[in-house]
Amino acid sequence: MEVPESLWRYLVMCRTQVQREYVPEEGNAERWQKWLAEKAEKQKIGWECSKRIREIAEEAVRRAKRAETRVAGYKELEERFAKLGIDIEGPLRHYGIDDILKKVRGAMPDDLVYAVGAAKDSLARFEQTLAKLEAEAKANG
Repeated sequence: MEVPESLWRYLVMCRTQVQREYVPEEGNAERWQKWLAEKAEKQKIGWECSKRIREIAEEAVRRAKRAETRVAGYKELEERFAKLGIDIEGPLRHYGIDDILKKVRGAMPDDLVYAVGAAKDSLARFEQTLAKLEAEAKANG
């Protein structure tokens, strides 16, 4: 038994769908050139973003280091105040600058302050005399 041609045609074509054939708007070379240009542009944007992020992160690190240095300085001040007998945990408004200076001066007698100043002046004169003697010794060879 032979199947009629019209039936074969019907069987083959009944499940088919008409589809448009893909035709690119530009040629292959143009498409790849456009892709490369877009890729370069996206890379440039990525580099600029990463550069800005790096700058922000570096600035944050610098700020953190400065803050750590300041905290260390504050801790040192706290230790110095504690040595002077000043409680910084309490209200500091009770301690005026004059009161603090009186406490510091009270811890050191006036004649000791004068003696330290005189010793400082004597050491300065000694250094000057020593420098002159060294210069003369070099000159006389």
